[in-house]
Amino acid sequence: MRARWLVRCSALLPAFALAAGPAAAQALEPLGLRQALSEALQASPALAGARDAVDMALIQERLADSRFAVKIQPTINAATAPSGLGQRVIGIDVARRLPFGSEITTSLNSTSIGTGAAAMRDTGYTIGLTQPLFRGAGAAGAELKNARRSVVGSERGMRDARQQLIVTVADRFFAVLKQRRLVSASERALDRARTMSAASEARARVGLATQLDVLRADLLASQAAATLASQREALAGALEDLNLLLGRGPAQPLDVVNEDVSDEGLAALGFRVPDAGADTVERLVALALEARIDLREARDRIGDAERNLSVSRWNLLPQVSLSASYTERGLGPSSIPGLAELLNGWRVGIATNYALDRSEQIAAAGSAAVSLAAAERGAGDARRRVETDVRRAYRGWMRSRETIDIQRKTVELAERQVRLAQLRFERGLSTSLDVVDAEDSLYQAQSALIDAELGRALALLALERAAGTLEPERFANAGAPVPPDAGGGGAP
Repeated sequence: MRARWLVRCSALLPAFALAAGPAAAQALEPLGLRQALSEALQASPALAGARDAVDMALIQERLADSRFAVKIQPTINAATAPSGLGQRVIGIDVARRLPFGSEITTSLNSTSIGTGAAAMRDTGYTIGLTQPLFRGAGAAGAELKNARRSVVGSERGMRDARQQLIVTVADRFFAVLKQRRLVSASERALDRARTMSAASEARARVGLATQLDVLRADLLASQAAATLASQREALAGALEDLNLLLGRGPAQPLDVVNEDVSDEGLAALGFRVPDAGADTVERLVALALEARIDLREARDRIGDAERNLSVSRWNLLPQVSLSASYTERGLGPSSIPGLAELLNGWRVGIATNYALDRSEQIAAAGSAAVSLAAAERGAGDARRRVETDVRRAYRGWMRSRETIDIQRKTVELAERQVRLAQLRFERGLSTSLDVVDAEDSLYQAQSALIDAELGRALALLALERAAGTLEPERFANAGAPVPPDAGGGGAP
């Protein structure tokens, strides 16, 4: 009796749902896959970390650039000299550091000591150039190159995150479609179970069925109702997950378009469906080796390691700097006798220092050599991993069609088995247990077919991702027309 009560209550749930919000259901516009991808690329919180990394890299690049900008520093100093006379210095210093280590400086100042007629004044300038001969010559440029490489790496990381976001959004979108189709299959199973329950009761009243058949039919109906409630709950969870990924509130109303996930439907949505004749696995591997972001980054890391190793080896040499400057004093009214003759003219010098303890420099050079070897191994590993990813994704894509064909045949057989079991039960040739088993087999076959169809769509995205041809720009504007060759064989 409790099972029958559950069946009757579950029959009222769809009616209550429709009565609660018909206006909202009519006003809610379904969201298509391309619109979901476009919205996610603009507002998904999953890209926040990648955006922050790009912003931080740009800040560090501007900081590195600023070290080579012109530095202007004015000076105003008023003090008392040891003799008790007032001393005032007004000047300006201009300096610029060049990427190859040179530093150019210019200093212009005016000095006055005392006041009145007895004041002593002097004005002049100095222009100087300092060039490190060993160290510093490569380190200065390496710092700027590292900052710019950081920007390139963060931008690649952003693009990789956008590609991964497309796969994730499609996965969540297809999860909603899967749950909707499972809900539909569960509703049909519940309708058949109710029909069987009513038929069993009618047959039992005329002696054509036993009470055990009635109980089995009621149990099947109650299990179908419980499965339907579970699938509806899973559908609500899938909608919440999709909302969160799109940057929406979890409770925001959402409905999705029942997209066609066949090869033709995916091509119409802008995905590149491989051409079995042209897009062989070897061609896709070649595309991946050229286009994969992680492989490009791995190659560039070898250059980074070589640059760091070069700088560390230069740092093993003694610090030697060549400097040249020209000073001109006594400009304007001056009353400091002999100062101009003492300071004016060219000065050229060489300065050097060499630490006896070079443990840090030696360790840095050794670490840089190890990092270079690791970067080279990493590039080789990345190449092999990319090739493996493409081949594995290609096999999954090719196998998915066979899986769909097998599951469709399985569903057809299961439907025939259900019809045959019901017919035999109606004629008294079998028990209701055969019908229950056939219904369970049909539901499992329908679920497997849904998984296979949506799995093929995800296999296509996985193949594009592995081959490096998944372009976020294709989906950045959902209102843009799909290119004519969007469904053609592979990337151009």
